[in-house]
Amino acid sequence: MIRFNKARNSPFIAALPSRFQRAALASCVALTLTACATTPEPIIRVEQVLVPVPVSCVPEDFPGAPEYPDPEQAQDRAEWLALTLSGDALRRDRLADAEAVIEGCR
Repeated sequence: MIRFNKARNSPFIAALPSRFQRAALASCVALTLTACATTPEPIIRVEQVLVPVPVSCVPEDFPGAPEYPDPEQAQDRAEWLALTLSGDALRRDRLADAEAVIEGCR
């Protein structure tokens, strides 16, 4: 509270706040500051997330590529034809096995 002295016309504080008022003000300020400093506890929740795991669709016992006959090593036309036909049969068998595996992957 500010009062003016009538004689000099200057302001001065007539009465300081009491101890009780100062203590109440200090506690209000302290409570306000502590309320601002607290944060709510985080919510902990466990969720199950399904993650796709890559799995090979080619079986482990799938045979490797066979040794194909080389018709370039033939001595004559008959041997060249026999090597070409046997290599073609091996390629067709290998292709049939590979297509069966690829179809299983789809």
